[in-house]
Amino acid sequence: MALIKTKDLGYKYFVLSLLLLVSSGNTIAQQAEVEAIPLPSELAHLPNELTIYSTPNPNIPEYIDNKEKVAWKHSTIIKADQIIRVVETGAYLLYYGNWWKRATFGVKETKELFDSKSLDMRPGDSLTYEKNWRVEPWSRSGWNFWYVKAVNAKGDTLMGYDILYTAGTLEDGTQLLPMLSKTSTIQWTGKGEGDYTLTGTINEFSGRIAYNNGTLSDLSVNINMDSIAHEIPTLIEHLKSKDFFHVSKYSGATFTAESMIQIEGNQWEIEGELCLRGKCNQELWTATVIDTDTTVILDYKTEINRTKYNVNYASTVKPDKNYVILDTIELSGRFEFQKDYPGSNPFNSVEAKD
Repeated sequence: MALIKTKDLGYKYFVLSLLLLVSSGNTIAQQAEVEAIPLPSELAHLPNELTIYSTPNPNIPEYIDNKEKVAWKHSTIIKADQIIRVVETGAYLLYYGNWWKRATFGVKETKELFDSKSLDMRPGDSLTYEKNWRVEPWSRSGWNFWYVKAVNAKGDTLMGYDILYTAGTLEDGTQLLPMLSKTSTIQWTGKGEGDYTLTGTINEFSGRIAYNNGTLSDLSVNINMDSIAHEIPTLIEHLKSKDFFHVSKYSGATFTAESMIQIEGNQWEIEGELCLRGKCNQELWTATVIDTDTTVILDYKTEINRTKYNVNYASTVKPDKNYVILDTIELSGRFEFQKDYPGSNPFNSVEAKD
């Protein structure tokens, strides 16, 4: 398998491929390691005499669905060099240095995928799975291959496969980085009269950010409000009730950045829409950005007025004679995002997992 197949790529993708290889650094070296990984046993014993390939290869992701997701848009093609009858197709993903089977398709499914009434092929015939797309919310790179099994005129079962590299970088150099949940935090603080404060956490959330050579954009965070936590169980129950966040009805919250501006040095201002308890409002966050070789870290802080989200218990909107709770809630913590590079995720790692 050659990483760049100029016969299958237009000039645009040829240039992109060269840029990708230069920027990735270790991609070419990793390609040799990937090719050296033993084939799965179901294929290793069969003669490799069939032609199947995906194009373009390497495959560059692009935005879809109003930038909510990215797609690797490639087609997979089977070409016949002899009389054959296709009996099976399928796909494997690289997963920590081994080939992991993602899917198997028998005759009926293969006909549907390749839009053909027959899988009988003569020399020169071809079958095409036109929209064999991979779709994800972030742009992590990976290695995979599609295979084909077929029986020839002599009754011998043959196979073919071709390794595809799906890049982790968009055409303009942007990477969409997934949030690392284990090292990211959300902390909330509510205040009463005087120095009285209560601080807890929200433990389940996910997100991503767009990163391009130090420039940040498109931060989005999805929050499970049912994961709000504190050491006092009765407080948690109250916070989840109608008095506060009404979690049984409004279980999720989101923040979507609309503007991310570098103020000075590593200090940023992030303005966007926070949706909470069925209400959406503009909020301003401040963040210190730490840009490392492997991650991008945002140490952030913001204050929100809870009454804008109908969280009115013991507030200026709905005072309580027994309690005084300030309208503002402070949110702070750390969001850490994983950059893409060889070995950064299970699907581009040639090292076996311990």
